[in-house]
Amino acid sequence: MESVLKVQNLQIGLKEKKGVAYPVKDVSFEIKKGETYALVGESGSGKSMTSLCIMGLLQSWNSYRNPVISGSIELRTKDGKVQELTKLSDKEYDKIRGNDIGIIFQEPLTALNPVVSVGKQIAEVILAHENVSKKEAEERALELMKQVEIPNAEKRFGSFPHQFSGGQLQRIVIAMAIACNPTCLIADEPTTALDVTIQKQILTLLKKLQKEYGMAILIITHDLAVVSEFADKVAVMYAGHVIETGSVKQIFNYSKHPYTEMLISSIPTLDSVPGSRLVTKEDFLNGTCSSFRRWVFEPNQKTNNVKNMVEDGHFVSSIFMQEVVAC
Repeated sequence: MESVLKVQNLQIGLKEKKGVAYPVKDVSFEIKKGETYALVGESGSGKSMTSLCIMGLLQSWNSYRNPVISGSIELRTKDGKVQELTKLSDKEYDKIRGNDIGIIFQEPLTALNPVVSVGKQIAEVILAHENVSKKEAEERALELMKQVEIPNAEKRFGSFPHQFSGGQLQRIVIAMAIACNPTCLIADEPTTALDVTIQKQILTLLKKLQKEYGMAILIITHDLAVVSEFADKVAVMYAGHVIETGSVKQIFNYSKHPYTEMLISSIPTLDSVPGSRLVTKEDFLNGTCSSFRRWVFEPNQKTNNVKNMVEDGHFVSSIFMQEVVAC
């Protein structure tokens, strides 16, 4: 099956007082059509910055630091062409973002204009990328609201964001993200602000839409329970590096990197003793190390990041291996 999104040796540098820091270094992964790929790791691991770079939003969000980006990000667009995203200008990116690549942000309320009706906001996405009339765009927007299961879509077409619940707002954002039938959908912590029941509904909806549209989905999350239910493949990030990749089964049942094992061991289970304390990083490392250096300031610093294949499709990095075990 053909690749939709391919990231190779991605490195992101940000200006700091000490020099240029590299919160993302040597990141590589590949997502195929119809596949759901999860990028996981604790806060500060570099996963959201990686997604911002893919979406072309890193420059505007970190302009004061003048980000330096190297490596390759290839996207297969709707016309079947492979586009190198790192070489696009802002104007060229505007044609890709919202059209060939859809985005779902963590906080739907902040992603919507509070003084414009939700129906009009969905229609604006269509008008920005497709040669249709305003009436056609609004009709399509209404169909999308029905498709993402907004109750009484006709009546609520003219409603404003503050008139919807959190789960309904996330559905509106999903409708905007798929409005132009993108080849790839990026979901950055799409269920974090939702309760468990609504989380399940949103993930079920995304799976349903993925099957209908054939999209590749990149989900950014720290919630391993979501990953186990929703994803096909997983990349585990720590300190800006991808330290283990594989299928959900390989990562959850046969993880090899100590950091991955630590993440999985911290998931509460039905066997947990009521009132017992959850496992923390310090517990797992026997109290010998509280944290590792996350950002490096030398672009060519050798990190011994050799990726070893454990089995077909399952790769483990040698980086941080000794630091985790014996730091």
